[in-house]
Amino acid sequence: MAALVGESPHRVEGRDKVTGRATYAAEFQVPGLVHAVIVRSPLAAARVRGIDDAAASAAPGVIAVLAHDTFPKLRDAPVALQSGSERNRMSGSAGQQFLPLQGDEILYPGQPVALVVADTLEHARYAASLVRLDLQKAKPVVDLHQAREESELFAPKNIWGSQTDHHRGDVPAALESAAVRVDAVPHAGPASRPDRDARDDRLVDRRRHAAPSLRADDVGLRR
Repeated sequence: MAALVGESPHRVEGRDKVTGRATYAAEFQVPGLVHAVIVRSPLAAARVRGIDDAAASAAPGVIAVLAHDTFPKLRDAPVALQSGSERNRMSGSAGQQFLPLQGDEILYPGQPVALVVADTLEHARYAASLVRLDLQKAKPVVDLHQAREESELFAPKNIWGSQTDHHRGDVPAALESAAVRVDAVPHAGPASRPDRDARDDRLVDRRRHAAPSLRADDVGLRR
């Protein structure tokens, strides 16, 4: 290792990759391997009235075109995730496992509605482009306040087998009665520590991950 310090060694596989001689994982040929491409819903809320797969089924190399009425029924997750309604179970809500192609209801854009299986990935992609969907459009709920008024919000009784203590509080009232309130603009940066910007008196939280959070302990506050 000491001999490599200060040097610029060549990657062992570098030449093969840049010259096209390297074999990538997707290029290995496995006997009997088939390929599948998902056909997704362009709508956020709808019901599947019908699927025209005649052209796709007749395309070269196609083995099967599956939809909710022909796809095998899947068993529930092996973990104890039985809270919530059947609709919540199918939608993949918090603490649940999403089960694709198990019903005709579209709950989000991009939801799988059909699966095309073929002998090559190129054949599967082409056949998937030939599938025609007949969807009955519904009104999507895209606002949290609208969802609270018009539909049942999912409050799981357990998540991954652990009991929850779900409670919805009053944020404005809590802020009004708080002994200490910090008004700050969170920032995600390259470092992993919070800092106070003396120029505009802001608390800046710099972290390496994609989910920045601000905690009292991080910034030296104590209750």
